[in-house]
Amino acid sequence: MATDKIRVSTYIDQKLKELAQIAATYHSRSLSNYIEHLIKQDVARAVRDNEIENE
Repeated sequence: MATDKIRVSTYIDQKLKELAQIAATYHSRSLSNYIEHLIKQDVARAVRDNEIENE
């Protein structure tokens, strides 16, 4: 399956990862999709609050 998405690697605390996985499962999302969803929400908020420009 082809995708236009890129891979991003990061380090997080093990307990945070475990809790994020539980939250993702609760929302019927993969962990990757859940994290992408959270980033999209925060970027939209930052644009709305004029913290960043959406070009």
